[in-house]
Amino acid sequence: MYPYFYLKGTTMGNINSILQLINPDNTITANRALAHAIGMTETIIYSALISKYSYYEKLGKLFEDEWFYCTYDERKMTRW
Repeated sequence: MYPYFYLKGTTMGNINSILQLINPDNTITANRALAHAIGMTETIIYSALISKYSYYEKLGKLFEDEWFYCTYDERKMTRW
C-alpha cells in the first residue's frame, strides 16, 4: 500500500525507506515533567526502558515477573 502523495525525486523502490524513516512507530515519547526533573537524555533512556519492559511483559518474558536483562549493545541495536 502506497501513500496518495508524491515525493519529488522518489521512486517506488525507495519510498519504503522514506516511510520507515517517518513511521509513527519509530517515535519517542517523553514526559515533560520528568524531562525537567532529570534531563531530556535521561528521560528518553528511561522511556525506552519502560517500553522494553512493556514489550517483555506482553511476551511473558520477565524474569520472576518483575525484571528483564538488557545489555548496552542490545540498546544500541534499537537506535536510541
